Amino acid sequence: GHPQQLILPVEQRTTNTSLDYEKVKSIAVSRDDELESDLPVSISPGDYRLLLLNEDLYLVQLEDGSEARLCMRKNEGDDDISIEVSGNDGSSIYSGILSEQICLSLYSEKAPYSIKVSKSDYTDLSLYSISFDLKKQYEYVNPKIMKGDSWGGLAIVNNRDQTVSDLFFSAYGKSGQPIQTLLGPFSLAPKEKKVILLSDMKVRNVDRDELQGIKLISHDFVNTCYLSGSSSKNLAALEHSSPSPKLVMPDTLLSNNSNRNISWGLYNPSLLTNQTNLKLYEKNGTLKTSTSVDLEPKAMHNYRDGLSSPFTSSADDGWIMVEGQQPLNGYEQWIDGGGSKSESLPFLKTGKEFAVPHTITSGFWDTGLVLINTTEFRNQITLRLVNGETVDEKVLELAPFEKRRMYIKNVFPGTSEDIISGSSMLIKSINDMAGYFSFETPNDVSYFRLIDISEKKNTLVVPHSAVTGDWWTGITLFNPNNESVELTLRPIGNNGQALNNNISHTLPGLSKFVFTVSDLFGIEAESIAFIEVTANINQGFMGIYGMGDPNCIKLSGGVLE
Repeated sequence: GHPQQLILPVEQRTTNTSLDYEKVKSIAVSRDDELESDLPVSISPGDYRLLLLNEDLYLVQLEDGSEARLCMRKNEGDDDISIEVSGNDGSSIYSGILSEQICLSLYSEKAPYSIKVSKSDYTDLSLYSISFDLKKQYEYVNPKIMKGDSWGGLAIVNNRDQTVSDLFFSAYGKSGQPIQTLLGPFSLAPKEKKVILLSDMKVRNVDRDELQGIKLISHDFVNTCYLSGSSSKNLAALEHSSPSPKLVMPDTLLSNNSNRNISWGLYNPSLLTNQTNLKLYEKNGTLKTSTSVDLEPKAMHNYRDGLSSPFTSSADDGWIMVEGQQPLNGYEQWIDGGGSKSESLPFLKTGKEFAVPHTITSGFWDTGLVLINTTEFRNQITLRLVNGETVDEKVLELAPFEKRRMYIKNVFPGTSEDIISGSSMLIKSINDMAGYFSFETPNDVSYFRLIDISEKKNTLVVPHSAVTGDWWTGITLFNPNNESVELTLRPIGNNGQALNNNISHTLPGLSKFVFTVSDLFGIEAESIAFIEVTANINQGFMGIYGMGDPNCIKLSGGVLE
């Protein structure tokens, strides 16, 4: 273990001949006690700097379909260390001398794996490190959390009737390297919700500067809601997004724009290196420049327009096509006006049929729309306002790779504000496209990705409900089908118990249901942890949620899953 007390002369690089300065420094940043045990220790995601005082034994446990990446490095100048990695059948996965570094990809077929670290002579201690990361079927990834004066947290909901086990909530560094498991392994009981505040997490002091992103991993799907903010200035949300080999980053800036800040990032969930091609387009569809980046296994690369962009030039109000050899994730974060407004979006996926569940225009609210033609062909896009039936329709034509920004009220200039605000919108294009919509007030803005029609579900979960004098939670449920859907809204309390105030609602075809939690559930609203919405038939529906303060100075939300 570590020495209890160490005294050095007060001078740089001590000349005390009894002490090896570099060895003392290495021991000081090692963390041997984290994994010390007389029995084999199960490893969680993280970076471990360890002392080899005797034989060390570890286990890597993986459920079916899970994967792990294990890297081990010896401290330079120390004695050689022997490594043996065995599968559950006793087969040798790796056996050799750790002279520098080895990295192994481990798969569930031969789990659990046994790891033995040893050497022939323990007279002189040796230092080594283990970097360990997991890949499970469900991952929520935020490559860049807000730090400093900002706050952030994650609400996690298990709305199924079975326990979800072995979840990990972990911290990651600037290149995606695992730093530390902040919580886990832990379980969520049926109908349980857990709220994780980053300020409550104990991050080792030596790692605070390196901490860049967070990840929640689970063998089973769980609903997640990540919110972050800065004092009374802003509120932002970043929702879960499944990986895709083709993604769209919808917004770019000129590098000399001092009034607005855009940061963005890429995450490679694979255990293989992912060569990713990036094409930067101007808003008129002109290809400005292209490049490629190699995303190492499990890497997170973060960029900022004008400072660390992979491109040598920039484009104002442009967009980026992202294409990987394997599926990947991406995110974009906007901060405007000295931090008074902020918002985040996962990178967008392409498609031909989308929905905007809620359109509104008034003296206070506006609905913005950004459409991107992601093909080399001219693209005809039909925008259809619906409220039980089609109430207005507009056909746009976008040039190859063109990006167009607009407000709903300007798309339908002859339609009254009341009709627009009572409607939803269906979007259909001839060729592939992508886009997002926004709700804007004089004080803040909230961005939502266009919802692909194929994402209709029969059960959706509102993962977090903030209902106090300081906050409201609003929800829009939309039926994109021609037939009616019977919905049941079930409020669930903090202990997973079903509350008494179930709400039934008939949602006609091509119609929406807009409400705040406090208006719909009354005095029971403050007891609600999350809301489960189910349909009586298999046609599916969709929805969005929003949160804000009474003056909408802080405003954000996401798409329901």
